Amino acid sequence: MNLSLWCEHEEKTSKYSTVKYSFDEKEVLLKVQTWMCPICGIHGSNTEIAQATEACD
Repeated sequence: MNLSLWCEHEEKTSKYSTVKYSFDEKEVLLKVQTWMCPICGIHGSNTEIAQATEACD
């Protein structure tokens, strides 16, 4: 993966998505924002934990 940078252009295209990870005893919902500058092609992402719950048997 490449290092994310930021550019000086104001206009960015952004998309939000969620990814659900299931572990042995819990589930984690990760919120992901990806963005890209249509002018110079610089791109990146931000993530945060949206929700963590104990898995039900």
